[in-house]
Amino acid sequence: MKSLVARGALTNNRILEAWAKIPRGDFVPEDQAINAFNDSPLRLESFGFNISAPHMYCICLEALDPQPGMSFLDIGR
Repeated sequence: MKSLVARGALTNNRILEAWAKIPRGDFVPEDQAINAFNDSPLRLESFGFNISAPHMYCICLEALDPQPGMSFLDIGR
């Protein structure tokens, strides 16, 4: 997360707080958890999809500018 802030990918304090509360490692298979916080997409071959790189979520969330009480779901392919 610090590298995302340092690079300017994550600037919104509300998004930064939410990002800190949600452990990305909980959304990947256990064998991929060590790579969960790398700023690159994760290929989940057994499921047939990728999880986007963290900076992509930052770009999208910064553009969406979600307000308190809002949520979003990223459905990719």
